[in-house]
Amino acid sequence: MKYTVEKPLSSFDFWSGAVTNAQELTTRELDDLDGILPEYFGEEVTDTDINDMFWFEFETIVHALGYAYIDGNIVRDVDEIPENVAKEALEEEIKGLYKYDDEALDRLYQLCVEDGAVFTLDADNDGVTVDFTSIRTLADKAGLEEE
Repeated sequence: MKYTVEKPLSSFDFWSGAVTNAQELTTRELDDLDGILPEYFGEEVTDTDINDMFWFEFETIVHALGYAYIDGNIVRDVDEIPENVAKEALEEEIKGLYKYDDEALDRLYQLCVEDGAVFTLDADNDGVTVDFTSIRTLADKAGLEEE
C-alpha cells in the first residue's frame, strides 16, 4: 500500500534528535524549505527521509537556507558571528602583515565591530571572511605596526 500526504514542514511531526533541530528554525524557514528540499529528495520522499535529514544532516538544511552553521549554532546574520570565530578570522587575515599581541588584536576587533562592515558570513564554508581593505585602515587606528 502507498499513501501520500501533502503538508508543510511546519506541520511535520519530527521525532528523536530531529525535534531539537527543527525547533531551531522559524515557521517561515520551515516553509521556505518546502520549496528547497525537493531538490535533495526528488519526487518520492518518506517521513523517515525527512526526519533523518533534520536529525543527521542538519548542517545541509542550514546551508540550504543560506545560513552558516558555526560551533553547532545557526548563524543567520553577520551580527551573530561568535566573537571567537570572528577574532580567529581577523588574526588569520593580519598574521604576517602586522605585529600584534592579544591586547592589540582585541583593540582591532572592537574597531571592526564598531565599523560594522568588516566581517562577511561565508555560509558555504561555515566561516567568516574579512574585508582586508577595511582592516588596513582599522589596523592603523588600533596602533598596529606593519611587519
